[in-house]
Amino acid sequence: MLQDGEDKVDVLDKLHRDRTRWVTATWVFGALFAVALIAVFALGAYLVKPDVLKGTALNSADKPAADDSAVPDQAPQVVAGVSVDDDPGQGAEDAPVTVIEFSDFLCPYCAASEGFRLDLAAQMKTKNPAWEAAVPKIIETYVKTGKVRFVFRDCPFHGEGAIFAAESANCAKEQGKYWEMHSLLFQNQDKFPEKSEEQTGFLQGLADQLGLDKEAFSQCLASGKYKDEINKDLQDAQAAGVTGTPTYFINGQKVVGAQSFSAFQSIIEAELSKK
Repeated sequence: MLQDGEDKVDVLDKLHRDRTRWVTATWVFGALFAVALIAVFALGAYLVKPDVLKGTALNSADKPAADDSAVPDQAPQVVAGVSVDDDPGQGAEDAPVTVIEFSDFLCPYCAASEGFRLDLAAQMKTKNPAWEAAVPKIIETYVKTGKVRFVFRDCPFHGEGAIFAAESANCAKEQGKYWEMHSLLFQNQDKFPEKSEEQTGFLQGLADQLGLDKEAFSQCLASGKYKDEINKDLQDAQAAGVTGTPTYFINGQKVVGAQSFSAFQSIIEAELSKK
């Protein structure tokens, strides 16, 4: 009988201990849940503070300025399907009309259109007394007044000599004399040597006239660093349907040959009237 009583006490004691542990666990869990709840509300209150939202997508007005160094290079401007690439230009970049010339420094009619080769200009005038070299008039009438952006792109159809001449203009550009070399090349076109071994000396002579650093110019020419750029121009010309030089695109409208300024003027004026 005594043993039975002791067994009952042990059972009751065990039940009491189990109940105590369950109650304790319930209170601990409840306390932890309450602490977690308070932490969540506290974090939410912190996150909605205005100074915490700065620089996040939730408050776009306060976004930090973009880092220009992280912005990729912009693609070349394309005007009515014709790229200006990164080639030399004159006039305002936001001008309403863009004239792109694909030309060759050894092309006689390119030189005439640029205002040189007076012998060819005289021939033009026999056919059309009102003929005027287009490029100088475009520059004077429209480029200088901010109405036209004029871009010159290489299209050396006249072989290796023409490519070499284009390279020399790009080398002069490194010293800030691109357009000066551009003019000298057209002006002295009829003197350009046919023999390749004489061409470097000839181009160096033009560079000397412009007061360019002789050593830097010679190293640039010898490096051939602009061949790829010139070939890219040539490929773009062919892609645009250029089959001869000079060829111009006025807001995408093609004009072929050394036509008189009046032919360009009518198209430019029509384009300006649309703006």
